[in-house]
Amino acid sequence: MRKVLLATTALVAMSVSAAQADVSISGYQNIEITDDGTATTWANDGAISINGSSTTDSGLTLMAGYNLNTETGGVDDSYFDISGDFGAFRAGNTDDALDRMDGVNPATWDENGWGGVGLNTQTDVMASFIAPTVSGITVYGSTTAEGETSGMGLKYANGPITAIYQSWTEGTSDNTLLAVNFTMAGATIGFSSGDDDAAGTKTESTAMGVKYAVNDALNLYYTSGKDTKAEATQSAIGGYYTIAPGLSAAFESMDDGSGDNATYAHLQVNF
Repeated sequence: MRKVLLATTALVAMSVSAAQADVSISGYQNIEITDDGTATTWANDGAISINGSSTTDSGLTLMAGYNLNTETGGVDDSYFDISGDFGAFRAGNTDDALDRMDGVNPATWDENGWGGVGLNTQTDVMASFIAPTVSGITVYGSTTAEGETSGMGLKYANGPITAIYQSWTEGTSDNTLLAVNFTMAGATIGFSSGDDDAAGTKTESTAMGVKYAVNDALNLYYTSGKDTKAEATQSAIGGYYTIAPGLSAAFESMDDGSGDNATYAHLQVNF
């Protein structure tokens, strides 16, 4: 009888714990096709995201997230997030606050990414903070343990206008990024300018892009950009199409400005 009571108590405890937390599992798997004019290659890509969240009696929202790469079996992201009226604090190995805000930069709009200055990449364990938005202005920042990689940013959003300014340091490299978007009638036009000062060697880059939502299923884009050390302008044109709920496709044509062109497509299943 005692064993039955203990087992019942354990089940009740598990039920209460499950009721207090909201756990979700999502992900995707796709097949990618790239043709560079010389050869056609196929590749796989996929991820599984596990997220759990709960809300405390004081109003804090607690969340822990894990993103698993289905090809390597490794963990791409592992972090927790605490948010409330004070803002949001996130810590772990994941995109920092600057990464999460740089979608305004047209250099991030294409599927493969032409690169360029002004793209912050966080690969270390970090902590970041996003302050509450006041009058359309959001201040944010992030840092690693000893500040070797650290930065601050400012986002402004008001009606059709969205703009960001970011400044960060990665080792001996100092970077800045300014990007502005204007959105109206389903279309977004964006411009950005960035610079990278690596121990006295400075590189500047610019980018522009256009995104257009044709309808709920089809989204098109065009991006282009160059840096001051390259005479060629890199560009990409493509789009995303939702075939059915949980099934989508992407297509893109890329030009690196030096005569090397490639086409890319993928078919993706989401869950």
